[in-house]
Amino acid sequence: MKSKYKTGEKVRFEFKDNATRVGFIKKIKNGLLNNKYLITVEYPNSFLNQGVSTYFYWIEESKIIEKLVHGYKGYC
Repeated sequence: MKSKYKTGEKVRFEFKDNATRVGFIKKIKNGLLNNKYLITVEYPNSFLNQGVSTYFYWIEESKIIEKLVHGYKGYC
């Protein structure tokens, strides 16, 4: 199945019930029925933004809400 999104794109995806996250696509796993994307999300370690923790999520294509412009500065 051809993927809608490409590696390096910034996307907003559904995380839990009504929560969303914003991250970058790192890898694509093509499947017969649907594709899965490895998305990296960076969270600040503290309110002073002195460090960043990076988390990785495998997300199905149906959970991706929208593609964002690369310079998007907003939060979830």
